[in-house]
Amino acid sequence: MRSLVALGAALVAFIATSPASATPGWQPPATLSAAGAYNVRVGIDARGDALAVYWQRASDAEPSAYRLEAAWRMAGGAWSAPQQLTPPGLVGVAPAGVAVSAPGQVTIGLLSADGAARVAEGRLGKPPAVREVAPAGSDAGRVSVAVDDAGEAVAAWTGTTGVVRAALRALDGRWSAPRTLGAHANGAPPVVTMNPAGAAAVAWAQSDGGAARLAYRPPAGQLGPAESAPVPAALLGTQVAIDVAGEAVVTGAPVGPAGSIGFAVRNALGGYGPGQSLGDGSVEQALAEPSGAVSLVAGSRTPDGQYAVRFATRRADGAVIGPVTLDAANAAAPRAALTYGGAVLATWTRAFDGQARGSQIAVARRSARGEWSAAQVISDPDSIGSDIAANDAGQAVVAWSHNTTPGDMRSAAVQAAVLEDPARPVAPAPPAVDVAVPAPQRLGPTPLRAVVTCAHRCAITAQGLVHVGSRAWPLSPASAVAARAPHAARVRLAVPPAARRAARARRGGARAWASVTATARGRSSRPISVSRRLPLTLGRRHRGR
Repeated sequence: MRSLVALGAALVAFIATSPASATPGWQPPATLSAAGAYNVRVGIDARGDALAVYWQRASDAEPSAYRLEAAWRMAGGAWSAPQQLTPPGLVGVAPAGVAVSAPGQVTIGLLSADGAARVAEGRLGKPPAVREVAPAGSDAGRVSVAVDDAGEAVAAWTGTTGVVRAALRALDGRWSAPRTLGAHANGAPPVVTMNPAGAAAVAWAQSDGGAARLAYRPPAGQLGPAESAPVPAALLGTQVAIDVAGEAVVTGAPVGPAGSIGFAVRNALGGYGPGQSLGDGSVEQALAEPSGAVSLVAGSRTPDGQYAVRFATRRADGAVIGPVTLDAANAAAPRAALTYGGAVLATWTRAFDGQARGSQIAVARRSARGEWSAAQVISDPDSIGSDIAANDAGQAVVAWSHNTTPGDMRSAAVQAAVLEDPARPVAPAPPAVDVAVPAPQRLGPTPLRAVVTCAHRCAITAQGLVHVGSRAWPLSPASAVAARAPHAARVRLAVPPAARRAARARRGGARAWASVTATARGRSSRPISVSRRLPLTLGRRHRGR
């Protein structure tokens, strides 16, 4: 595939940016696109570099023909000119997912008219290149993507036949051959989630009813077979999120008479808790919080017929908070971003109108303690359809479509606002981290060994899982400090006796391997996680011979 080409000067004469503000908080919005731009998605990395991806109408003569464009902003700077992502000769490309890792790696899911599965990938600040994951004629619809800290990625899609497929991107950048996960998807694209260490989940709803489906991938592993979650599939699709511990939250229809949103939690070691109900309305997004809490962002109708945005949380101890109504003034289309410190930023369209007549974009923040701020409007009137991304340094980006002519959606241009302190120095990039796992190593009483290397001084926490057949057990965690050049530390992770007993019980041999995850914190506020796969030998004593 050819690399991205710049948008010609005849399409956009200039990018209108607002004057810089010296006040911390939401900065004045900037206009990123020409008229005829919609469906924007955003991402942000640990430094505060931001990305916006959106549909752009290709020509006034063909109002149904769109291309995909992107613009980016380095922390503290101005937005770039838009870049065209559509490969030559293809139309109908649309964003189905934008994933930005903490170190700034970008992966964008595309929609191709020829049925190919494609992504655009690269680093923030440079035009990404389009890669083909599945060839033309693969019946690929919108491609959903997720990425971890190390650059591994998952792409998943379905098409007119309802078959759900997925592919994995390895650390060397190569994509695996697509794998079929399930059939009879209900038409909504599958949802993909991935945590910093590489644990991932793909979820979808079946057209023939039944339970919500989920395929799980442990760190450094492969996507497993489709599982039936203990929650009915929702008519309008399924949401999924995964936390830093690898627990996955999948949503669906209600379980029992209470509430109208159902959810279930899958343990990182396998197995589900009971299905539960929480809140009411239509779930727009699920959040798996670092505390173990499950939060749901939902839209619903008030008794007087107005739309409302609500937020409900079930804490790890079982206590339910909410649902809290964030806005009942005909509010719709909520989106939220979660930091790994536990804070939440939410955005939605206030005074919702299908043609954006008078509607505005609002934001609110929930602290890690659970306290919500008052809603703040950050757009001009006639704005609609916002998306949000945030990082652990407290920076965020929100983008939306704004009608330059009131009531005329053909005049809509993408605008974006960033949350930052202009006087604050740009945060340093997260530390580059690598994990070496000497092989072969034996599944026995001797701890597993790994060497973690950072680009500079860092504090390291290592943990992992040992897999025997289809079962998994946690390795005993270890910690170290890489204080001196070359900033390398050796860690040892003990194998639990239960894993060794399981290997001995599988007479004739057992497939065993371990995932070793190192999380390093350097000068930046955001730790970086990297996982590696370690094949294990069993030895004669463990083969039952």
